[in-house]
Amino acid sequence: MTRIAVHVELKGYEALKQRELNDALRAALENMGVRWKRRYLPKHFTKAGAREYNYKPRQGELNPLRKGTYSNRKLRLFSHVLPNVYTGELRRLSLQGATKTTAKATSTRAHVRVHLPRKANFRLHELSIVSPAEQAELEKFLVADLERQFAKRGQSGTVTASLVN
Repeated sequence: MTRIAVHVELKGYEALKQRELNDALRAALENMGVRWKRRYLPKHFTKAGAREYNYKPRQGELNPLRKGTYSNRKLRLFSHVLPNVYTGELRRLSLQGATKTTAKATSTRAHVRVHLPRKANFRLHELSIVSPAEQAELEKFLVADLERQFAKRGQSGTVTASLVN
């Protein structure tokens, strides 16, 4: 499971009941989680993504032909040295959309969870890394979606959001 924590500040939405506020937050966060999953999760399975997210090198990654290393075993058994991919099942399930996205919002906390298949046998924290460019885009998307959610409920005000690492 990958978790992305979010800090949201709202001004001018005092007329909303706590339940309506949580429902709007939950809907916007789920939309943001789906956007992250579709747009940015696939980059985590590429070499360019590994460089962008500063993954730590695996054993034998610098020389995959060195016998007895993790990278050599991947190369020999599955003919690749892609990051976060061993058999390819997690990548296939993630890219097919077989993963579930849920959001939780209460009066004090809000976060998004992207549930992954049980085949995740690597450094799971690497999947939740968000680059600064992605963070800015996701924050902008979340603010726009929250304003849309509140407008649907007949409210207007100011929203600021930031992803918490």
